[in-house]
Amino acid sequence: MNNPRVPLLHNRMFVALQIGGFLSGFGDQVGAIALYWAVMTATGRSLDMGLITLLLGLPGLLSGMVWGELLDRWSKRWVIFFGEGLLGGIFYAMGDLFHHTARIDLLYGLTLLAGLLAPLMTIGSFVMLPDLIGSTDLLRANTVNEVVTHLPIVLGPLVAGWLMTAGGAYSALRLAALSFWFTAALLFFMKSPLKNRQTDVKRHFRSHGFFGAVGESMRSMIKNPVLRWITLVAFVMNVAYGILVVSLPILVHDQLRTVPAVLGSTWAAYAIGMMAGSSGYHILRVPVRKSIMVGMVLAWGSVLLLSGLVVSAWSLIAGLGMAGVVFGPYPPIARTLVQAVVPPEDRGRIFSVRAAVLGLGTPLGGG
Repeated sequence: MNNPRVPLLHNRMFVALQIGGFLSGFGDQVGAIALYWAVMTATGRSLDMGLITLLLGLPGLLSGMVWGELLDRWSKRWVIFFGEGLLGGIFYAMGDLFHHTARIDLLYGLTLLAGLLAPLMTIGSFVMLPDLIGSTDLLRANTVNEVVTHLPIVLGPLVAGWLMTAGGAYSALRLAALSFWFTAALLFFMKSPLKNRQTDVKRHFRSHGFFGAVGESMRSMIKNPVLRWITLVAFVMNVAYGILVVSLPILVHDQLRTVPAVLGSTWAAYAIGMMAGSSGYHILRVPVRKSIMVGMVLAWGSVLLLSGLVVSAWSLIAGLGMAGVVFGPYPPIARTLVQAVVPPEDRGRIFSVRAAVLGLGTPLGGG
């Protein structure tokens, strides 16, 4: 879409989408931490914690493909609006549940619903962004989006911890609900791009059904060389990330024998590094080349390997921070390339199927 060039911060729809993305991500972080804490204090069983993790993560791998179809067929803004509104209602109900009854069976059902709705904002933002921004500014917009995506990872746990200390998990779950409702409100007042008004309603309705659409999306990813290789690299990186997620707590607890705060600081350093890396790349105006992208992936692995060899708390924190810096520019570049090669009418289903494939990487690595 060749929109007139408007400074990003003057583009009200883009700004609204980024604020909504931040609030939704913040709600995800605060809500998940509060949910884990509430289950731990209510039951104390590791089995319940594991089940909550599965219910939050696995349903989205399938539901994301459904959301992708809906985003292609109907107004993207309204699909996300209803999803975020429902998500707010679910977390509000969770808060009420723990405040009054603490029934774990009802909580499982609500968590399953939350897991089904969880990927909607991420996929929707990915699909909507090219409709709001001209092609010349798409990389810059994705860089801003990368920073916005990682801010809740740093702020969410801090706010959730403070709220749970002051008022219990109930307060944090209520804040998560409000975050989702504010996101829905932003989308309600946000104007739809003109493109959506012409194409999103029934124009791209597909007669071959849901599974046919999934198969068609898989074939599209395999046939397109850019889409194929970027997806393959992202899948391998997610497998490596899954290994890291499992290895870090063991390293902190068994080898470093230090406090859990080090683990939190390590992940915070990684998120801050990702934000700094993506921002720095844009400020320095480094050209996009295949060799540079390969170098980012190799540098990420090398820094993590060196961090594991020099085992101390500070080396671990510094190493994860540096890994974030060197790899930070990669995700917005990859997203921009993918958005550029996928036709606008097919973005929802292809992006959602791609997200489902990538989502398998982290649990495979962690297993």
